Amino acid sequence: MKILFDPHIFRWGRVGLTRYYAVLYHALRERGFDVDLPVFISACPYLKGRVVIDASATVPRGKRRLLHDAGRLSRYVYHRRLASQRYDALVVTEPAFDDTFLAYVGKTPWLIVVHDTMSAAWLPYAVVDMPGDNLHRLSYLARRATHVVCISQWTQSQLIAATGMPASRTSVVLSANFLHPSRPCPAHLPHLPERYILFVGARSLRKGFHTLVQALGPLFQRDEELYLVCTSGPFTVWEQDFLDHAGLGRRTLGWHATDEELVALYQNALCLAYPSVSEGFGFPVAEAMGYGCPVVTSGTTSLPEVGGDAALYVDPTDTEALREQIGRVVQDAALRDRLRAAGRARAAQALDVRRWGDEMAQQVRYVAQMGQGG
Repeated sequence: MKILFDPHIFRWGRVGLTRYYAVLYHALRERGFDVDLPVFISACPYLKGRVVIDASATVPRGKRRLLHDAGRLSRYVYHRRLASQRYDALVVTEPAFDDTFLAYVGKTPWLIVVHDTMSAAWLPYAVVDMPGDNLHRLSYLARRATHVVCISQWTQSQLIAATGMPASRTSVVLSANFLHPSRPCPAHLPHLPERYILFVGARSLRKGFHTLVQALGPLFQRDEELYLVCTSGPFTVWEQDFLDHAGLGRRTLGWHATDEELVALYQNALCLAYPSVSEGFGFPVAEAMGYGCPVVTSGTTSLPEVGGDAALYVDPTDTEALREQIGRVVQDAALRDRLRAAGRARAAQALDVRRWGDEMAQQVRYVAQMGQGG
């Protein structure tokens, strides 16, 4: 079965979406699909067997220009191959919901994966919206796709509400823990404090970082050995001022953790605190469970689907409840042990990458059969 794989996502670097589609590409190949991916130079470190160039601003301008030109060539070749009508199915990865490929797709059946709609997320301070144009672009493509895969039941429900498309044209394939570094992971990181709470992801309102810091202030006052560790880079002067004002002071660490360092962070943390207001899936929860890290997260949107009965849940807008649940985990070693064991068990079953790969392969076969009238 010959599959054309849209190369657009691989213009991006080390983010969750590039990891998702790189794992999907390799999973389809491992299951016997003939997958054609017209990528010549990639910014994605997870795509094995391809030339990779870092796309960050610190990379020399010449290299970034080479990556840009290679991306334009990939786009041209992708459209030419799609127009040839030689493929049993197309897997679309376009992160900006560009519809240019529709001029070339012809009768080739195609599948799109919807990761979230984020039409509106309510916070104590504001409403966070996906820009209307993006939501309309996503809806436009979803209504025209041969079939749509959603990464959670929550995402499926939101997509159907946004587009009005019938549920029969969608499927749910619950995502998995894709954090499996190819290099050895350190057992410990020398600069880590002994007792810390972990926050993974963008330090934004939607992710609940503001609420988390407010919740942690009194805990830090009672426990002078407690730290907060964040993985999305050093703190800005404004973030540090907010942390100081909330009472966390210098007991905070922030840096860009590698995949190997992230595994060590999960394995040694007292818990992952992830009070996100809205998630299409919530990869840090799946990753934490896979590496035995207790999880305190929101009981909203997709997150209970991911955590099941292996996490503690809170209202992400309730600072007191968040403080109470984190405090329970920090103070109760037996509770941490139970959550670690339950998380590992859930990661090995509902969040297993092999299960996910098999289900995604079934979806691609289904789409190809629809193109054959099967």
